Amino acid sequence: MPLITKRCLPPRRGSVLLVVLVVIALLALGAYSFSELMVSESHATGVFGREAQARACADSGIELAAAVLGRPSDDGSFENVLHDPQHYGGVTLKESNNARGRARFSLIAPNESDPSNTTLRFGFIDESSKLNLNALVAQEKQQQSRSSTATGTSTSTGSSSTTGGSSTGSNSSNSGSSQTSGSSGSGGSSATSGSSSSDTSSTTSTADPASRLLLIPGMTNDLADAILDFIDEDETSRTYGCESAYYSSLQPAYAAKNSPLESIDELLLVRGVTAQLLYGEDFNRNGMLDPNENDGDASWPTDDADGVLQLGWSAYLTVFGREKNTRWDGSTRININNNNLAELYDQLEQEFDATVAQFVVAYRVTSQAQSTATNAAGSGGAIGGQSTGGGQPSGGGNATTANLNQQYSQLQQAATALGSAIGGGSGTVTRGGIDLSKGSGKQLVSIYELVGATAQATVNGSAQTLQSPWAADGNSMTSYLPSVLDTLTLNSDQFTDGRISINQARYETLLTVPGMTESVAEMILTKRQGSDGGPLVDTSGARATAGWLVIESLVDLPTMQQLDKYVTARGGIYRVNSVGYFDEAGPFTRLEAVIDTTQSKKPPVVLFLKDLTDLGRGYPQQVLLGTP
Repeated sequence: MPLITKRCLPPRRGSVLLVVLVVIALLALGAYSFSELMVSESHATGVFGREAQARACADSGIELAAAVLGRPSDDGSFENVLHDPQHYGGVTLKESNNARGRARFSLIAPNESDPSNTTLRFGFIDESSKLNLNALVAQEKQQQSRSSTATGTSTSTGSSSTTGGSSTGSNSSNSGSSQTSGSSGSGGSSATSGSSSSDTSSTTSTADPASRLLLIPGMTNDLADAILDFIDEDETSRTYGCESAYYSSLQPAYAAKNSPLESIDELLLVRGVTAQLLYGEDFNRNGMLDPNENDGDASWPTDDADGVLQLGWSAYLTVFGREKNTRWDGSTRININNNNLAELYDQLEQEFDATVAQFVVAYRVTSQAQSTATNAAGSGGAIGGQSTGGGQPSGGGNATTANLNQQYSQLQQAATALGSAIGGGSGTVTRGGIDLSKGSGKQLVSIYELVGATAQATVNGSAQTLQSPWAADGNSMTSYLPSVLDTLTLNSDQFTDGRISINQARYETLLTVPGMTESVAEMILTKRQGSDGGPLVDTSGARATAGWLVIESLVDLPTMQQLDKYVTARGGIYRVNSVGYFDEAGPFTRLEAVIDTTQSKKPPVVLFLKDLTDLGRGYPQQVLLGTP
């Protein structure tokens, strides 16, 4: 047999196997990387979606606030915007069985009545609870315009320098004016309380803008004058101030605004004003003393670790603060200073009754002899010039009185001529048995002058004493004041700017009210505080007007007549802090909006919207979900 020989094959090296293994490994790694990337993208998409939901929740809070502010009830009362956890705290927008998926918003604000700054409330911030810088300058201009008219000289706004007194805002010599102006002309109005607050010897502020500013913590003469110079329209520097000449020397150069501020942040352009002064130690802008704001230099921001939150000027100052001078439904109010007394009588009779119309007209007609003295007394004191007499902190009373006499004489001559035209030459116009042909008489400086007052009048040829239809007792005032103050006004201006809301203002802001005393300011804060330390919510409507100061015996009627020009119970522009968040973990959004309800025949308008999310959450989860 032939031998079978084996063919030797070349050895196999297995390189292809290695290549296959490497390719498989790379494919596996690529698949894993792709899977991880998709998981990350899915997570990022989820986070983005949750961020969008948190933002939508915060936006919904702003929209709810605007809707509430534009929704008065049929009787003219307004929704509770002070503290309402049920409607503004932890409002659920997205339901879920999983806490991570449950989305909410809260409308939260600092409790201004708590001096420790450790409690919060669910509600809105009334911008009228702060001192309006723009209104300060405008009021100063009006006062100086009246003064220059009376003296026949031209006076620029900037030429009125600040007092050189202490930065604590000590009173000037004219701060002790009579608090009884307005009652003497009526034959004696009666008050329900004899509160010691009527003593002006301890008043904290005059009507001078610089004096009012000096009562703000951290304010100095240099800063106060610089702020006023930056806003007023002239280029004349005050004693401690500066104008565009100073700012043009800076790098970069700019000019003083010389017009109303649009944002409180514009104060950072004023000489000497810093972020520390404007925002204090409240780094995250939540109105609470947080641990990192009370540990010295241990963590940002730097603070003094004194256990007290230095809030900064943003808590006391505003550039808004406005009320709409119309009724709650937008209709025109009745101007009780209308020089056409016949028209005034007809309006009052139609709105109220003949008794009210007769008394108001009689009060004005029979007060001619005393009205000049009354208004002159009111123009030079701590309470300041009212809408009819004007006044300046530095005096000028004799010239102002002479000007008032001339104005009243002209008004009476015009009224007599009008009466002669209407009466067919006899010059007699009567309403309610009262001869109205001799002129308009007294100009009221406060509606509270009519409360509990009397008027001596000649009715149908016989002298009579007419009693006010509005009694000066607390129960009656609680009932009629909201309606009366909503219906009547002292002028025909579209807006009233700069009055301080006593229902929300902080203690320091209350002290800036001309004629306010420290004791009254302290009592106001005490009355606003509930037994649990939280804000006291007015459920009866008793505090719908600033008249609750009289009703609850904090001040007497003469004092209220003088405070009336500077205080209110509620403004028309609000700041809202809305936080959108989830019940468990997840993103959040903090928004701050300013909502204006004063624009005629328009729904509430969001003036500006600011995203504060970068400042941090600001509020613990349990605070957002519970009751602060």
